[in-house]
Amino acid sequence: MQTVEKNTKKRSMERNNAKMQKQLPKLKIQGRDNCHLLALLKTDWPIASSVIDKLGAFIAISARAKDSRNNVVQQILQQALQAYSRAVHHEQANKYADPVRIGVFLNAVLTETCRFLNVRLDDGKNERWTAQSGQSVGLWQSDKAAPFQMECDVGTPELRHALYELITCEQLKTVLRESNNEEAVLAGRMAFCH
Repeated sequence: MQTVEKNTKKRSMERNNAKMQKQLPKLKIQGRDNCHLLALLKTDWPIASSVIDKLGAFIAISARAKDSRNNVVQQILQQALQAYSRAVHHEQANKYADPVRIGVFLNAVLTETCRFLNVRLDDGKNERWTAQSGQSVGLWQSDKAAPFQMECDVGTPELRHALYELITCEQLKTVLRESNNEEAVLAGRMAFCH
């Protein structure tokens, strides 16, 4: 009886997961180089697909400016792919070790996501826009005559830790811990060399 119950729960979870995947916008990567880097990343680290999917789901839920959420994930991912590219293609003949490369990618994902979540626009008249304000940047600034100030913060350690827990799996955490890269990723200081 328990086996039937477990199978029913498993099928229900799979259906819910499939429904959620259909609701998430499809991510489009711009540029041949970025497409190549994404393919390389997914070949080196198949688990990176899970990180990207979780990031997309998090942004879709947290960003109320619905017209820009796919663009936000795309921007975050493009910055992370550029960081990954620097770890793969460098002046030395060999690539950096696999854990370093995925650490560099993850570090950039966390940094860029924190930056997005902590952007504030101020028009100087006590009106502010944030990612959580519920309207797009374009709509917010459409009725503003004066230039506005942009403040940006790469985030607190608590935010980085929470995002890390949210978008990574135990397998990836274990690799980063065993290669002594987890602390550097969490602190936002992942270095290219060891």
